[in-house]
Amino acid sequence: MDLLKSIRIFRAVLEQQSFSAAATSLSLVPSAVSRQVSELERHLGVQLLQRTTRSVRLTDEGQRYLAKMEAICTEVDGLYGTNHSQDDLSGTIRMVAPVLFGQSILPTALAEFGRENPGVAIELQLLNRQCNLVEEGYDFAIRTGKQPDSDVVATKLTTMRMLTGASPGYLALNGTPETPADLATHNCLINNVHRTPRSWLYQQQGQRIPVKVDGDFESNDSLCIRAQAQADRGIVQLADFQVWRAFDTGALVPILSDFEPAPVSVWLMHPAQRFLPSVQRSLMQFLSDYLKRNQLKRMPV
Repeated sequence: MDLLKSIRIFRAVLEQQSFSAAATSLSLVPSAVSRQVSELERHLGVQLLQRTTRSVRLTDEGQRYLAKMEAICTEVDGLYGTNHSQDDLSGTIRMVAPVLFGQSILPTALAEFGRENPGVAIELQLLNRQCNLVEEGYDFAIRTGKQPDSDVVATKLTTMRMLTGASPGYLALNGTPETPADLATHNCLINNVHRTPRSWLYQQQGQRIPVKVDGDFESNDSLCIRAQAQADRGIVQLADFQVWRAFDTGALVPILSDFEPAPVSVWLMHPAQRFLPSVQRSLMQFLSDYLKRNQLKRMPV
């Protein structure tokens, strides 16, 4: 059996979401496509797909093998130079990201990717809410926080360092908290885009310290929350790249410096039922490499 050929046919079935459409795209007959996928399943000893008359869907075993197959295709593409060939990379990628992350981090990154890959068009939507990638037609989503649910394939891109701060005016009126537990008596400004917005997590000497917080203002927009803090309204916990300028100017001052907030993960997600085309795998690898080179600090916001 030609394993690589079978994997590529399997990928086409996932991309097209049907055996007949995959056969058309590969200039094969549907029976040949079905036979190759069945041989791949026998070779691996698992059922990869659930087949119906209208659709195909990955099984749990298929989901586990999907990431491994993508890695194989990425390596093979690299051998032939397709990952970095401007002539071969083409198509449109639709993606969605949180507003402030999209405004401050992605423009420079995507501009660099676009210069390297002029045949690729990118449609970027900025939304501070979770999206259903399949129903809303997105190829990728960037999300921060806890690892996403199993209905998507999530790749960790980087982590964001979190900082706690308040304005000098607020601290003069209300005092400065010395420990995370002191936050219970303070007005904390809530970012409700997170799954657990009223739980702030700190760490000290390897010990995790969860703290329940509350306040009279919440929003899904980090800039709005930061503005409230600068207006003496309360205490914020935001990412380093969101508050460093306010710290530099003195509009906000860092507090609880002995208790580092737990870092927040940044994830790149794509639908679990899809096998990524090379152009999408190329963008995923690019963003991972870009964020390793450019840590999320001192970015213009």
